Amino acid sequence: MEDSPECAAFCNRIRTECGQDTRCDVWFWCRVPADQCEASARDYLSCMVENPTFECTENGWHASGCPYSDELCGTDGGPAGDGGANEDAAAGTDASPDGV
Repeated sequence: MEDSPECAAFCNRIRTECGQDTRCDVWFWCRVPADQCEASARDYLSCMVENPTFECTENGWHASGCPYSDELCGTDGGPAGDGGANEDAAAGTDASPDGV
């Protein structure tokens, strides 16, 4: 997933909106969570690229409203997750995501 078009688009948005020096940690943001599958991770990144709540902050960036979609995990044999209940805000800094 780290080399996927969705990951590249996500990191490009961060750098375009917040500056070319803003770090995009692909090993964190572009991984497939243990309770998800590649299809839902790709969908999540696509949502983040189009997300109207995306904003640059003093410490990096913030966006909210993009859930992982468990319904997509049945299409590629991946694990099922929590029914989309993990619709949390995402935020990142130049060094690492907030709260991690």
